This record gives sequence, C-alpha cells and structure tokens, in this order.
Amino acid sequence: MITLFTSNDPIYQRTTGRNVDPAVARALLPALFLGYAIPTFLMFTPFYNHTIWQSCIAMWQFSPIITPPLTSFIASLIRRGGPRQGPDPCELRELENTDVPHLRVAYSAVFCANFAVHIGTLFYAINSPTISLWRAFFDVPNPFNRQADLAGNEKIFNLFKYDLIFYALVLLVWCLYSVFEMRRLGYVRTRQALIAAVGMPVSLVILGPGAMYAGVWHWRENVISGLSKL
Repeated sequence: MITLFTSNDPIYQRTTGRNVDPAVARALLPALFLGYAIPTFLMFTPFYNHTIWQSCIAMWQFSPIITPPLTSFIASLIRRGGPRQGPDPCELRELENTDVPHLRVAYSAVFCANFAVHIGTLFYAINSPTISLWRAFFDVPNPFNRQADLAGNEKIFNLFKYDLIFYALVLLVWCLYSVFEMRRLGYVRTRQALIAAVGMPVSLVILGPGAMYAGVWHWRENVISGLSKL
C-alpha cells in the first residue's frame, strides 16, 4: 500500500521514470545479502538456547525495513569511491539504462536463491516421513496432544505458517497488479498480459513465491527498459 501511494506520481508511469541510480543498482545485491541472507543464516543456526534462537528467527521480519537504509548507505560509499562526474548538460544520461545490467544481476541472483530454497524445501518435505506440507499449512494442531515444553515451538510454528501463507498471497496479488499496470499503460499487449497472469499461480507453486516475484520484476524491467532505449 505504501508503494502504491508513493509511486502515484505520473513520472513513475513513464518509461523515463523507471531509471534507477547506477550506484543504487550496484548496491542492491550486497544490501539484499546483508539484509536477508545473514538473518536467514542465523535463523537456521542450531542455538541450544531457545530464547536466542527465537530472537534470531524474529530478526528476519525486519529485513524489509533494514535493507533500504543499507542500500542507501552502500550506494553512498560507491559514489564516494567512484570518479566524480559533472552535471550532464543534455540531461539524457538517465535514458542510457546504465542501471539495467546491475538490476538484472540482482534479479537473477534473487530468483536463483529463492528457487533453490523452494525446491530444496519441497524435496526435503516430500522425502521426509515425518513432514507433511498439507499439515504444515492447513492442519490445525491440537495443543492438548502436545507436551507443555513444546508451547514455544507451537508459537513458532504458527508464526511461520500464517506469515508464509499471507506472504505468498500478497506477492501473487502484487505481481498480478503489476501486470495489470503494464497492460493499462500500454507497455504490453493483452495476450502478453494474460500469459503472464495465468503463469503466475503456476510459478507460485513450482518456482516459489520469491522466485515468482523476482521473475515478474525482471520481465517488467526488461519490457520498460526496452521501450525507453534511445
């Protein structure tokens, strides 16, 4: 909702408005790694102290808040370390799409990482005799059949279950809305938009929600940057 509100200006609806500062584009991947990969690693670290473990698990929910400031900070370091450039008198530098190669690398890396995690999770769950994907997300556990010392794990279970379900649904709605916007603005034809929209629920299951999101944004970026070429 915040993104919709902040990008309501017409400049965001033009092909010339998609330009990203090259320093920000270069900073995106290391910021994503620091903001998401490290909390994820800590989440799966086998701490013997349950309090520390639960705190590490809760850290990943702050990743969307931590990553933007990290991106700005790393981008400032990149600008400081790079050659100084004077103002462009023609003001056409933003149309050169110098940010696109860096963004494509970031999108591809995020896509591959999320797809690998999704496939690895599915493979582990399918081959595990004690794990059921259906029970993990849709079966409500009975607290009277569990021991008292598992109450903390029960809360963690519910946290993951509901967060992941809403996370996947929100990403699906957001991606469908993005395709609708692409068609509304005339950047793609109706047939292209329908193919993308129909393929999203399939991608959600096969590729995973994160990979679906990165793939849609990669496709969107390629379409708009292609239209904004000189």
